[in-house]
Amino acid sequence: MINLTMDSRVSVNLSIQENGEEYVVGSIYTNEYIEVPEEAVLIIQKLDGNLTLEEVSQWLKEEHNIDLDVLDFVNDLRELNFLETIDGIVLIEPKKKILRNNKLTLLISNLFFNKASNLIYIIIFLSTIYLILFYEGLFPSYKDILVFNQIGLSIFTIVLLTWTLTIIHEVGHFLAAYKIDIPVKFNLSIRMYWLVAEADISGLWSVPRNKRYVPFLAGMAFDSLVLFISVILKIAVPLLENIASLLVLLITIRFISHFMVFLRTDVYYVIMNSLNVRSLHTTSIEYIRNKFRFNKLPEMKSNERNYIRVYSFVYLAGAILSLCMLAFYSVPSMILMIRKTIDQLASLTTFANFLDGCLAMIVIIVNISLWLFGAKQKLKTYKLSKEI
Repeated sequence: MINLTMDSRVSVNLSIQENGEEYVVGSIYTNEYIEVPEEAVLIIQKLDGNLTLEEVSQWLKEEHNIDLDVLDFVNDLRELNFLETIDGIVLIEPKKKILRNNKLTLLISNLFFNKASNLIYIIIFLSTIYLILFYEGLFPSYKDILVFNQIGLSIFTIVLLTWTLTIIHEVGHFLAAYKIDIPVKFNLSIRMYWLVAEADISGLWSVPRNKRYVPFLAGMAFDSLVLFISVILKIAVPLLENIASLLVLLITIRFISHFMVFLRTDVYYVIMNSLNVRSLHTTSIEYIRNKFRFNKLPEMKSNERNYIRVYSFVYLAGAILSLCMLAFYSVPSMILMIRKTIDQLASLTTFANFLDGCLAMIVIIVNISLWLFGAKQKLKTYKLSKEI
């Protein structure tokens, strides 16, 4: 292991973005970001491999009248895997931005996300809302969930369309992030108790705040496009009315869910970005824990404390609502669905009914398996964060 001394020459390649009175620094390749004061940024900007840490410390005193333990700070950067070289010895191979190396993908991302297309998404969304509210027969109903008389085929259709919509939504995030050269990682996880597909676009912390909004809202933009197409199909193509009605219902539910900010939805990240509070969710949970344990609350800015208080209330209300939905809706619905499926399999009235029951049971087992996988991923992430 290479020892760091005040005579060492160190280089880093980190993004630096202003975040209120502090700065967010990190790497889009490791997806590690930390908040630091301006003094730390001054040090980072001098870590180009040319000056020794002693010279950096001396420059800091002479030019800015700041006396900091530069060696200790650089050791902290090393623990975060932020150092590229020490005395010319490469610790991390320097990576160039080669993310946008697919011309076709870049062309598609530019086509779907530009100033004109962003305006079109807004117009489409508002037009769709107008049609749904004022055009007879377009408002979604719970009855739209039953596309077919057969329960197995209906469940299969719902699940298939739900995951198709999820993929389309995540493709929106991917294309918008690709356009500004930000990597995206996808995974399954659990929020409260809901199984969700997540697009990890932590790399957005490496770009200015005003450039983050489109990637955050890109999934909802694609949702609005699919919703508009579904409404048009429901009006113009009677043959597809049932499927179109189901799509309208599913996307409407999806839009409503985006405003459940306690689940850290797309709208949550937009709010967090606009308020310029990086860890709203995590800080609020800690705030709630301290309140219940009667611990002293951590120091924070007055405006940030107000944001935390409001979000803490929303989070608690959302958590209670989620538990009620789990107890009185989700679990009973799942039990009822399993019972009906088992009854259908046991009745053996017709071979078609038996096949339909088999299809329903397969879909239920697959969904439970995906939920368990998502829960495993969530637990793994939680343990990792506790270790850090």
